[in-house]
Parts: sequence; structure tokens; C-alpha cells
Amino acid sequence: MATAGCASGPTLWRVLRLCWTQSRPVVQAIFLLRFTSAALLATTEGHTPSHLLSGTTAWALAVFTVYLVNGVHDAVEDTVNHPTRPIPAGTLHPRTAARVALTSATLALASASLAGPCLLALTAVFLLAGHLYSAPGIALKRHTAGTTAVVLTGGLTTYLAGFAAAGGHHLTTVLVLATAMSLWMALVGAVAKDFTDVTGDRRAGRRTTVIRLGPTRARRRVTTNALLIGTGFLATAAAVVPPLVPSAAATLAGAAALTITRFPYRVYMRTQYAAHLLAFGVLAFAILSP
Repeated sequence: MATAGCASGPTLWRVLRLCWTQSRPVVQAIFLLRFTSAALLATTEGHTPSHLLSGTTAWALAVFTVYLVNGVHDAVEDTVNHPTRPIPAGTLHPRTAARVALTSATLALASASLAGPCLLALTAVFLLAGHLYSAPGIALKRHTAGTTAVVLTGGLTTYLAGFAAAGGHHLTTVLVLATAMSLWMALVGAVAKDFTDVTGDRRAGRRTTVIRLGPTRARRRVTTNALLIGTGFLATAAAVVPPLVPSAAATLAGAAALTITRFPYRVYMRTQYAAHLLAFGVLAFAILSP
């Protein structure tokens, strides 16, 4: 097993590949989509901010750091819930992953500093929230309130970072998308992901909504939250930001699907992708239309 985080050649690339796998690429992709959506909505036509690249790089590194650190501290529950991930599978040593995460966090802050003080502050807040979520002795992940606060912070800072990196235009549009999707993350996704993780979460001493309320009541709470968010998003978009109506409609449709599905986390994730891709599509159509 390769545990030397500073090794050269193929060993280094193997370590990085394992760290990338441990950091959950699907989650990395949706965070990039959140950031990019806000950046595109905040960019004026024909203008590409010079610091957009450094801001995007900083955010990608920050998200990678947070989820890799989470993997290091989730070893107990992951041995039951997700045993094939590199750390619980024994192919990536936690100390190696922690060293890679420290390097990544440093690079994230350095890159953010090139994009300006606002990006630097948002990156620092995001990294701090991720640390508080996972770190032993604090571990906000153990309780529903802590998890909700961290997830909401992670969502809002991501959209605000994209907004700031793109020059800070069209604030209302970005805030409507950011608020709706961050609430979707915190009040739907943060619960939906726990339905299949009960055994490992119990072993790790976590008091998730599913463990506290039981699956039936927890599912009812998820669907209620989703329907309220979807309805509120659609009403707000229709009244304030019509270009976001397709995204809001997709969110409400996803909320409706949650009432009948056996796989709430899949619906949660697919709804996010649909909402953001529709925002992309509407923006592209507006730019390309004569």
C-alpha cells in the first residue's frame, strides 16, 4: 500500500487518484456546477473576469479538501456504509490523505488570494465549516442542527464565491438560485443521504434525523421540506427572476418525485443537476439569441 504522500512518479499519481476517489467525484462535480452557475449568472455579456480562473481553482481545491478530510474522519461509519472507498478499504492511509488535504487547503487559500479578499474570506469560511463538520471533539456532523448549519454554509458560500469571482453582477438572480439550492442541500439532501447509512452512523454515535425520528417520519420531513422549497422557488422565480422558472419547475418536480421514490438521495442529486443545467441552458439561449 502506498502511504507516502510525497513520493514521486507513479506512486504520487496513485495517491492522488485514491484521494480523488475518496473525495467523492460526483459531489465535486455538483459543487463545481453550483459555483459555475453563479459565476455565469453574475457575468456581464462579453466580459470574462481575469480572476475567474484562480477563483474556480481555489474553490475546486477547497471542496476537494473538505471531502477528503471528511473521509479521513468518517472511517468508522464508512467501514459499514461505504466499505469500498479507499480509506475504509485500506488502499489509502488516513495520514496520507490528511497530508494531501493540508497541501490542498494551502493551495486553495493561495489561489483564492489571487482572486481578491472576498474570495479569500469565502474560501476560509468554507474550509473552516468543513473542519468543524468533521473534526474529532467538535464533529458537527453528529447532530442534525450542526449538519444543517454546515451544509447551508457550504452551499451559500459556494454560490457567493462564484458570484464574486465573476465580478459581482445580477445579485438578485444569484441570490434566488443560491437560497433555493442551499436550502435544498441542507433540508433535503443532508437528510436523504442518511437513509442508507443508518447502521454505520449508529456505530459512530451520530444522531441523524433518520436515527432520531425513524425512516417513516424522516421521509415525511424530507418530502415536506422539498415541496416547500420547490413551491417557494417557483413562486419567487416567477415573480422576481423569470429566467430561473425552468430551474424552479425542475426542483418542484423533483420534490414531487421524492414523495414516491425509494431512492431519495438519487432524486435529490438528479434534481440538483437538472436545476443547474436548465439555468445554464436558459443563459446560453439568452446570450445566443439575436
